[in-house]
Amino acid sequence: PCRLIGGFDKYTVLEYLVYRSYAVLTEPSLGVRLAKVHFHDSDKPAKETTRFAFFIEDIDNAAMRSGRIWLDIQEPQLSDLDAAELTLMTLFQYMIGNTDWSAWRGPPNDRCCHNVALLGEGDTDLISVLPFDFDQTGLVDAPYAAPAEGLGLRRVTERRYRGLCVHNELLPGAIEVFNGKRAEIEVLYRDDRLPYSKDRERALKYIRDFYEIVNEPRKLDKKVISSCR
Repeated sequence: PCRLIGGFDKYTVLEYLVYRSYAVLTEPSLGVRLAKVHFHDSDKPAKETTRFAFFIEDIDNAAMRSGRIWLDIQEPQLSDLDAAELTLMTLFQYMIGNTDWSAWRGPPNDRCCHNVALLGEGDTDLISVLPFDFDQTGLVDAPYAAPAEGLGLRRVTERRYRGLCVHNELLPGAIEVFNGKRAEIEVLYRDDRLPYSKDRERALKYIRDFYEIVNEPRKLDKKVISSCR
């Protein structure tokens, strides 16, 4: 779960829906399953509580499902990354308002990258990107979340496109994928079997704002294409 105290259950449910949303768009993705977990403290019975949580598929298992392995490399060459997959993923990160990721750098002397796993089939194949860890996103909007430093953003709900300029020509194809899957994504947030309807509706509005940006040429150019790096 997100935390065992206060009203943090809704952030857990929203992050679960982010994982589900990415799985609608593309593979490889991580499978998730929502659960209700009862926590029992044998030393402090009064602190017993039940909270939402979710199980996440192991990255190695997700790699095997797609016929790949999780690569143990420190800093990949950008030319080795699948450009179409990377563009779709960066646009997804923009949709959910996430700046807490990198697909080409990670901690020093550690496996690349930051909140993105790199999957490959062999030395000559393009590398696939697999994002995870979405609690710092504007869509979830957890009270402890903060945008990445150095971007001049005040809140995680402020979007910043962090895609590569050399991949701008791939944006129309990525947007077409998002448009084709829009109905399936919105259905996830309208699922009345899930709690926190007001928070799910707020998240759905956040997603609709994204679609308004990418489907309006002037907004797309100003907020996405011209913001590349």
